[in-house]
Amino acid sequence: MKFEDTESYVRVMGSRAYGCAAPDSDIDIRGFYVPTISEMIDPLRSKFRTIRSSDYFKDLFLETQKLDVCVHDVSSMFKLWTKGSPEAMELLMEMLEGAGAEEGLMKERHSVPEDAIEVIRTNAQLFVTMNVKSCYHGYINAELKRLKHGKENYEKSKTLKVLSTIVRLSENLRSMLKRGAFSVSGNGDILSKIRNGEVSHDDTMSIIQDNMREISKLSAKSPLPKKPNEQAIREVFYEFSLLAGINDLAGSTF
Repeated sequence: MKFEDTESYVRVMGSRAYGCAAPDSDIDIRGFYVPTISEMIDPLRSKFRTIRSSDYFKDLFLETQKLDVCVHDVSSMFKLWTKGSPEAMELLMEMLEGAGAEEGLMKERHSVPEDAIEVIRTNAQLFVTMNVKSCYHGYINAELKRLKHGKENYEKSKTLKVLSTIVRLSENLRSMLKRGAFSVSGNGDILSKIRNGEVSHDDTMSIIQDNMREISKLSAKSPLPKKPNEQAIREVFYEFSLLAGINDLAGSTF
């Protein structure tokens, strides 16, 4: 399979989309592609490769801009959405709310038919369940433990990036648990300050701890369903596949 021969949906994500990028920040490209019919019906292929090469997108950006690419096949993306994966959920949120990208950057690009994309947007709420809480909470705690053991390296750019990500994710999770719906943190100013080292470690940790305490309280009374409706999600997957023009995709599983 050649990626350029498939239908795909990609967009700018991360700090470049949320208004908190540092001068040396990567440009994060995230999305999904629709495998070809021959691949979908090949019994020897149970997995599809994740696209990580920046070569497919160099025509969209300056040569000096560093790209971080992660584009899954659509079946894997549906699995990640159902699981509540933070990175996958943020892509879905941006498909809905479209924070966009900083001036001069591509916002989104897709060759998947618009009506197929609209099916995902219309049914996105199906993926907002307590699975999100489990995945976000696990990711945040893992990153906090990692940072705790590397506190002496706090001033390093990568650590600041991780801290701003933890704040963003914890705020998004808190809002989703409270509202029972998608939420993307719009507080780009504080995220940018954290990313640039303008907020002390103690103040940043205080923000995170406050968010985590509220998350614990909200979890017990959140309106989010405990589990995803997998049958309904399969039906969305089926409808997407038909509109994307690949009937054989409907027989695939996620």
